[in-house]
Amino acid sequence: MVRPDGVTLDIEGEPNTTATAYGPGDTVLGTTQLDDAGKGVIVVPPSNGGEVIVTLTDAADNVSPEATVTVPDTAAPAAPGVSVGDDGVTLTISGEPGAEATAYDDEGNALGSVTLDESGNGEIVLAPSNGGEVTVVQVDGGGNASPDVTVTVPDTAAPAAPGVSVGDDGVTLTISGERLRRGGQRARLGDAR
Repeated sequence: MVRPDGVTLDIEGEPNTTATAYGPGDTVLGTTQLDDAGKGVIVVPPSNGGEVIVTLTDAADNVSPEATVTVPDTAAPAAPGVSVGDDGVTLTISGEPGAEATAYDDEGNALGSVTLDESGNGEIVLAPSNGGEVTVVQVDGGGNASPDVTVTVPDTAAPAAPGVSVGDDGVTLTISGERLRRGGQRARLGDAR
């Protein structure tokens, strides 16, 4: 029986026999000796899921028929590859095929997501912004999340229209906008001749 954690196998059989769990290619995933009640536990490594074969071997090296159990996907994907396009808003992502990649801002708000194709590739197009750090994580079909990857995107948002007011003299304009840090800027108009 597979426990809810997806990696712990509860095994029952002939007391004092050795239970062995095998993965693909007859790779040994773990062994245990069953106790006097014929019970034991093997914890297999996290994996992408699939069949695990278990056999019992007694003191005379007699091997039981195989028992097969299916374990779920418990392995977190590797961190995705992320690059920022020349437009400053397109994230090109590579990772585990079928995983969902999501981009977050520095406050944890989701900016967009994509399901990676069968080659593990996808794109997220961000809304224009004032730039900063964007974090991308991919989550596979088993709900396992990868490590985060952080990239920096440039300022792609046009500033708002400037504020303009005409002074009492009729020729002085006071202008305020995104790039002005110390109040406004004054411009004086000359007479057109």
